[in-house]
Amino acid sequence: MQDSLPNSPENATDDARESSALEHLSEALTASLDPTQLPSIDRGRKRTYGFAAHGIHFLLPQGLYCELLTQPAITPLPNSPKHFCGLSNVRGNLVPIYNLGALSGQHGLNTHPKLALILGSIATGAALVVDGNPSSIETEQATTLNKDDSTALFQKTDLPDVIWEAVTDTLMINNTPWHQLDPKVLFTQLSRWTH
Repeated sequence: MQDSLPNSPENATDDARESSALEHLSEALTASLDPTQLPSIDRGRKRTYGFAAHGIHFLLPQGLYCELLTQPAITPLPNSPKHFCGLSNVRGNLVPIYNLGALSGQHGLNTHPKLALILGSIATGAALVVDGNPSSIETEQATTLNKDDSTALFQKTDLPDVIWEAVTDTLMINNTPWHQLDPKVLFTQLSRWTH
């Protein structure tokens, strides 16, 4: 039995076949990854995620990492403000947890909330006590409110202005105001709020 030589015509034909097959595979993959070739996706649809905290609806920035904690174990810190629930150990990282309801002066708040939503990475973010699971919100039909109308809506809530400073926009979606939230500003304000 004779082995074929590396530069033999038989190997050249095999190399050409492999190259041709790889080119076809590459073209097929490129076409399958081309978003214009995916008819099932509605390109006009705009979605984001939102959540409710203390009955107020908030929208999250696109691409923000979030994680929902179910019945988080929270360690309260002595002499901390009422809106600061404490710290929760999440995979070795201490995550601060805040309750917006405490800012409104509500008494008898549950010290062991059922749900908390981490906004941002576990190492650098913080969490808010939320009313329920976050949901996907379609914003295609939303109308953006001007600053005066947004302020008037927000003033109807019982939350302090410190929270309002973290709201960048307000959208009306299905007759419900959804406030676009800047988590970095929110948590900076909450960490400074000592009442």
